[in-house]
Amino acid sequence: MIAKCEKLTAGTPNIQCRLASAERLTFIEDASVDVVTISYGLMFMDRPRALAEIRRILKPGGGILIASIFTSLPEIHIAQQVLKDVAPDLAFKPDSNPLDCEQGLENELQTAGFNLIKQSIGQFDYVFPDTFKAFNALMLAVRPTLIRLHLFDSAYNAFLQLAHIRNADEVDHNLISIDSSTNSLTTVGPNVFHVYTACPSSSHLAVASSS
Repeated sequence: MIAKCEKLTAGTPNIQCRLASAERLTFIEDASVDVVTISYGLMFMDRPRALAEIRRILKPGGGILIASIFTSLPEIHIAQQVLKDVAPDLAFKPDSNPLDCEQGLENELQTAGFNLIKQSIGQFDYVFPDTFKAFNALMLAVRPTLIRLHLFDSAYNAFLQLAHIRNADEVDHNLISIDSSTNSLTTVGPNVFHVYTACPSSSHLAVASSS
């Protein structure tokens, strides 16, 4: 990832690519950062520690931008159905610490000393060329554990069965669309994502919006 980042930012001297823990940004001074962005990564962090560290490094008037998903989403539901068959005790641990609901994140931000300035909600369908790519994407949070426990193949087979059970009571068939001509999964959705803009409680962040 660092190598890819360095390649993409080559020739841009004001960008540095570093590997570090979000909970321990010791190389960044207090109140020295304008904006922190997190894209679908907050669920993998120790959130109280990470948010406290972000609060520390932000300048007065700085802000945090978070894009996140929650456990109520269709893809999380599908992954949980698969895990129920192959590893009922696994859930989403230890590889992730899922966000249960929007209010939960808002409370965590407030506890960490942030004011929520703006929340945006969007929606789109995941589109995959084949079932294997869909499985890899949907099981991303627990894939390392599945491999470690030698359950990857079993989980994939369970996913295939789930994708082809269209009328079972326990499966919401609206979550998965199958291309009958190729017999492959093409879409999973709709996926609802949330973008939060927040600033430290003691400062004010101006947020521009367009209609």
